[in-house]
Amino acid sequence: MKNKDYTNLKDKTIFDFCTDEELIKNGFGHVVEDKEEFIRFMKENLSSNAWMLLQLAVEVLHDDKLIEAIERDFSDVTIPRYE
Repeated sequence: MKNKDYTNLKDKTIFDFCTDEELIKNGFGHVVEDKEEFIRFMKENLSSNAWMLLQLAVEVLHDDKLIEAIERDFSDVTIPRYE
């Protein structure tokens, strides 16, 4: 894990929390070929970003505090497949 700053999550992506490039590049059903384009897309598509952060928090990091922070910061966003 790279970062434990759980503030302003709408301005962050999985790259702020994970240093495993293979996981990021091939994980979660997305192929990241251009990191900057991916970051731009995630910041423009908050529901996708929230979903990716949740996947990381639940499936990889097992981090309840990050999950709580995502639920708090994205409370106004519909997160796909999350209830």
